[in-house]
Amino acid sequence: LRIIVKILDPIQGIVLKEEVVEGQGIESIFNMVDELTRQIKSDLALSFEKGEQLPKIADITTNSLEAWQSYVTATERAEQFMTNEAIPYFEEAISYDSTFVSAYLDLTQAYLKTGENEKAYQLVQKLSRMKNKATPQENYRINLFEAQFNNDAKKYVSSIKEWLQEYPKDRDAQLTLAQLYDNWNNTDLAIAHYRKAIEIDPKYKAAYNRLAYVYANSGNFSKAISTIKKYLDLAPEEANPY
Repeated sequence: LRIIVKILDPIQGIVLKEEVVEGQGIESIFNMVDELTRQIKSDLALSFEKGEQLPKIADITTNSLEAWQSYVTATERAEQFMTNEAIPYFEEAISYDSTFVSAYLDLTQAYLKTGENEKAYQLVQKLSRMKNKATPQENYRINLFEAQFNNDAKKYVSSIKEWLQEYPKDRDAQLTLAQLYDNWNNTDLAIAHYRKAIEIDPKYKAAYNRLAYVYANSGNFSKAISTIKKYLDLAPEEANPY
């Protein structure tokens, strides 16, 4: 396999740099992308923060291309709120890679949405034994699931706060806290954190969806509709915003 990346000057249209990586077999694709990342970062003169190490794709996702492909398909379905259609692909992903933490986490959430609580509980038990494989953000999500099943509200709240303190620009952490305030009927704080999630990622469809409901439930229908219209602009071919 060979991957060629060209860095172009967008105004003059000239090639500033070309990088090439090669590998044997499809299983080498992630290592090839890691190598390209290092090369391009050097070309663009981007520097790491002090002590920061470049994470490898396989360390934070999976080293199975088949598992990754299934996971991407599942995520696309889940983001369109097609949970039942997403579940088989999440299950397929973990059948290819039994240590794929992200797939387990998202499958757990999908099971909870469809009322399959026992299946979700079994996955959380397994995730608790996989924390050494998980990223820091994934470990926070595991802690939240553990707290949820143990009815430990104190741990749930503290885990979110620690997550946000460590990663204040993590859109999922902001969304999770917003949902908590939403459940507590604290409209102002829910709105503030949904808006913060959108500020971090202006294309975060789930945040627009939830924010619109908060506005609607508080009687602010004009803002609810304008928020849904922004969601619709991002996903004109999806059913949910309609």
